[in-house]
Amino acid sequence: MHAFNIESDVWLQGIYVGEIKSLCEQVEIAARGLNDSIENRQTRQIFFYLRSIVSSCATISQFFWPIRINNVTKRRSEKLRELFSIDDHSMLKDRQFRHHLIHVDERVDQWSTESSNRIMIRQNIGPRNAFGVNSTSAGDLLEHYVLDEHIFIFRGDEFLVQTIVSDVQKIHAKANEIVYHSFESRSLSN
Repeated sequence: MHAFNIESDVWLQGIYVGEIKSLCEQVEIAARGLNDSIENRQTRQIFFYLRSIVSSCATISQFFWPIRINNVTKRRSEKLRELFSIDDHSMLKDRQFRHHLIHVDERVDQWSTESSNRIMIRQNIGPRNAFGVNSTSAGDLLEHYVLDEHIFIFRGDEFLVQTIVSDVQKIHAKANEIVYHSFESRSLSN
């Protein structure tokens, strides 16, 4: 058994960086799929790609801000935030939106007891006021995508798709830089 030493173990750092890099690529692929689906007006695919983006972002987030904190996860997350120059103001830190999608069953339970209108709107695309103020509340919008603002709304909470994808692209660029410098330093040492 080996001691966990992410602070000086470049090989171990590379494993984590590689996983994060792969997840960033998944977000970018989903973002391209989202754009294509929007262009072709494919509603089901739009929500498929929105959920894919949120899911991959949630997994990236767990590398930097783990759910279960212990000595290993604390050291790992601190080192990775340092390597990637990520601070606690990153949108990836917010767990609320990923919890909506992971616990959708509980959100539907909540809606069933809270909704005065008993109207549930799923997989809708349109402006914020598409349903009017009197006919529905924000909690009745289970999934709504505001196309011109690139905002995914789930029961009133907003996920800024374009902003988060841009943040992930920066993380991906940093991962590529880390991999390049790691490869370059190994090449020079041989």
